[in-house]
Amino acid sequence: QALAMHLRARLRENGFDTGGSDSQIVPVLLGENERALAVAARLCADGFAVRAIRPPTVRPGTARLRLSLTVRHTTEMLDRLVDSLFHACQESVLSRRQAGR
Repeated sequence: QALAMHLRARLRENGFDTGGSDSQIVPVLLGENERALAVAARLCADGFAVRAIRPPTVRPGTARLRLSLTVRHTTEMLDRLVDSLFHACQESVLSRRQAGR
């Protein structure tokens, strides 16, 4: 629980919406399917096993990443994940702007 609290706090500090989760499964709401897929792919390339969750599993417009924590994770790993997520989201916004969306 302490790791999940740490992760949620770090995510919120960086402007991410984690919904109402209070378990070891931490959602990061991103909204658009394409954005969730692109960010998940970037995180996987950075070595993080992250899944994009999209409709019909969740309501349209609420695509998200599912971050599942275990006791093998450390706060340092989670901090790297948040940094990588922040950069992946920035890249996602830049690529959408360049594509004219």
